[in-house]
Amino acid sequence: MNNKMKVEVIDNVLTISIGIKELANAFLLSPWNWDAEKDKELFSVADNQEFADEVVRELLWEEDDGTTLVHLMFDTAMERAVENGSEGISP
Repeated sequence: MNNKMKVEVIDNVLTISIGIKELANAFLLSPWNWDAEKDKELFSVADNQEFADEVVRELLWEEDDGTTLVHLMFDTAMERAVENGSEGISP
């Protein structure tokens, strides 16, 4: 089964998904998880489910004003859509 990251609109719902195994792999391949001097990973994932649950908690953790990382992601993506000439909006 292919559980790679997907971002799509299905039945009028914007859906973002990734399998937890792929999420763990993305973590392992992240540039900041690499010790160049020792040519090895700094951390490994001991439990894919627990790690995924912790990532979800971080994505939904609210700043004092209620902002989450997910809000910031959407804000950035919407701004870029406008800057790149989105035809789905009007001035």
